[in-house]
Amino acid sequence: MQIATFKYLSNVSLQTNKTPHLKLCGSYKVVLEHPLAMEEIMVSTYQTLDGTTDVYTMDHRGTGRSHRLECTAAQAETSGSPTNGELTPEVLSDCVQDINTQLGGTPNSSVLSAFSTTSAAMDISALITNTNNSNTYVYGVSYGTYLVERLMQLNNTNIKGYILDGVVSQSGSQDNKKFFLNDFDTNMGTIAESVLSLCKMDSLCMQKLGNVDFKSAFERIYKSFDMNSKDLFQCQLTVSEIDGFEKDPAKILRRVFALLLQDQKLRGFIPILVYRFLRCNMEIYHDDLIISNFLTQFTSILNLSDESDYYKSDILYLLIVTSELWRFPSESIQTLFEASSKAIISSNVTGMLPLVCIASGAKDPNCASLLKPSNDFLLQYPRDQYYDKAITIPSQSSVLMLSGLLDPQTHPKYARYQFNSFVGTAKRLFEFNYSAHGTVLNSPKSWNGTTCAISLIASYIRQNGEVSTIDTTCMNQDLVNTGGYFQIDARTAFLMFAATNSSDLYDSLPVGIYLESAGLASFHYMQKEVPKKNETTSIDRTPMIIGFSLAGIFLITSIALATYILIKSTPKAPIYAPVLTPTDVKQPE
Repeated sequence: MQIATFKYLSNVSLQTNKTPHLKLCGSYKVVLEHPLAMEEIMVSTYQTLDGTTDVYTMDHRGTGRSHRLECTAAQAETSGSPTNGELTPEVLSDCVQDINTQLGGTPNSSVLSAFSTTSAAMDISALITNTNNSNTYVYGVSYGTYLVERLMQLNNTNIKGYILDGVVSQSGSQDNKKFFLNDFDTNMGTIAESVLSLCKMDSLCMQKLGNVDFKSAFERIYKSFDMNSKDLFQCQLTVSEIDGFEKDPAKILRRVFALLLQDQKLRGFIPILVYRFLRCNMEIYHDDLIISNFLTQFTSILNLSDESDYYKSDILYLLIVTSELWRFPSESIQTLFEASSKAIISSNVTGMLPLVCIASGAKDPNCASLLKPSNDFLLQYPRDQYYDKAITIPSQSSVLMLSGLLDPQTHPKYARYQFNSFVGTAKRLFEFNYSAHGTVLNSPKSWNGTTCAISLIASYIRQNGEVSTIDTTCMNQDLVNTGGYFQIDARTAFLMFAATNSSDLYDSLPVGIYLESAGLASFHYMQKEVPKKNETTSIDRTPMIIGFSLAGIFLITSIALATYILIKSTPKAPIYAPVLTPTDVKQPE
């Protein structure tokens, strides 16, 4: 089995001198995946440290170029399978048996412990030991923080500092302070309310929706969809035309809102869409066309291929969720559904329970009414001595923690829980008032584009892990007026809506209707121009940074959306709307 594959950012080999050294553990993307997702963070950190630090990353067990856990039974995970490559309850039992058989396991064996969080942490520890560098720093984001916390419990004396971003608390289950995916929808709902409360601080949003109670507004939209209300029928139809396994437009819309909420650059579209759905005026404002254009572009973005897609492992994702991050006894599917329905925006984590039940052998009483496993094999490993235990900060180390207060994936309360549970004083927590998940990408930026979180990390390393002397100047940027919190740049606005006036997306008319994606080459983020067409609508080289990439596994919404919302059917273009193709869109100057 291949345990680690290295990617070298700088052209120097691993050093063995006693110089600073940072490992990257994590990504805020959807499943456990290849280090490609970490490269932007790696480059930014490397540049902020003036090129004096070496940055490395490696693959997590079960993903990437390691021994990738995948189901070969009946080619269930291939695009040509009856489930289009998705793991469903109907195929999961055969896959679980297949995985265990591949590894030489029996129904009662613990062979899958080789792919546990602890095993992955041991891999990192072994790598650090072999570099013999006592000035190593380890960075983790999302699930990566959980992995780094497990690494702390191994107490490798070569590690100088631990950096946690978007924190998953690893202990405190008796006081409901440990992170469990069971609570994902409830947590997302509270963050959604906090995000939308900022409407009153955005002048245009306040002008359009100042008197609107968002909770009531979402309830009205969802209820209208459920009842096929005539008032919103045409706008509901645009959602129904999205092709996929899910046929319930209200559920589809919830997932669309959930994905938008998770992206700091796109969450500004939420109040605009709410406004358009509530009005649903076809004669004057053509809200149905605006919504249709947005959904066409958005689903096309979701379908963009990514080099790292091949390296993901849904099997490993489910294994770690079932073994580490799902609360047992579990809530019933009805309880999870009610929690999801109460949240104004949610990811429908209810859909995880049938999979978790099969993976765990359906021993939980609330699995009784669901599909039973067809064999005795488990996709679950025993919880070990490190699970749900308070962590003592190693004597030679310190901890830097980063948290976005508008993070719907890892609610900021978990960072506070983990901070308080750490035994020791060499710790510091920085919270960003308006940041989403992954503060290294989503915290305020300086004049040169460096995020505040990256600056804090760089200062932490320069200060040799002394948390009390970190340069916090950039934190002042987080106190600026949020008058434009929902502001969307003109290029993004036009490409998503094809609207005539990108400065007022609430009332602007469409120049036409998209029948396909308008040439979005990548989602980073509308930076490449769409072709225009006329008239259609300094120190020595001492630090060494090693990066290990493990994707955060908490964007369950993204998994659900990728399952159900993939390709939008081509709508019929109304006679008043010219058809737009990728070369027809004329962007604002």
